[in-house]
Amino acid sequence: MIQDLAQYDLLQLIAGETWPEQEQAKVVIQFSRALSGFVAEKLNPYFKDEDTEELKKLLARKDLTPNEVIDFYKSKVPNLEETFGNFILEFKKMFLLMVYNGKIKELESKIPSIQDEDINTMETNTLKSWKQILEFAKRDDWDKAQQVLAVIPR
Repeated sequence: MIQDLAQYDLLQLIAGETWPEQEQAKVVIQFSRALSGFVAEKLNPYFKDEDTEELKKLLARKDLTPNEVIDFYKSKVPNLEETFGNFILEFKKMFLLMVYNGKIKELESKIPSIQDEDINTMETNTLKSWKQILEFAKRDDWDKAQQVLAVIPR
């Protein structure tokens, strides 16, 4: 179930928890920026043109509080917290599937050029593992995806 995805850390799901902090930060920033655009696009149908003007006026106020902004969004988007949470999970899954597909393509491009049989076997096994992870992710079986991720060489 996609809701189960919420319990897993993004970096763990891409086998990045052992990466240097700078690399981890790059991924989190990339994810956050893309998520922002995704959520904005998903929220767009909830707003009319006059809502945009109302929000601009609200944001221009010097005495504006975060709660007032939240209240504005709550007045426009039914079940804001749940809706927003669902958008985040939807994007997180899309992001992970993209990363997994990228990892698979990267490994597939390396394997034919590896002459050393031991290294080739290790890379082939790693490729099979990433393909398993992708299939589990597509089915929202995050427990099994996490189990395979736990044994992939870092």
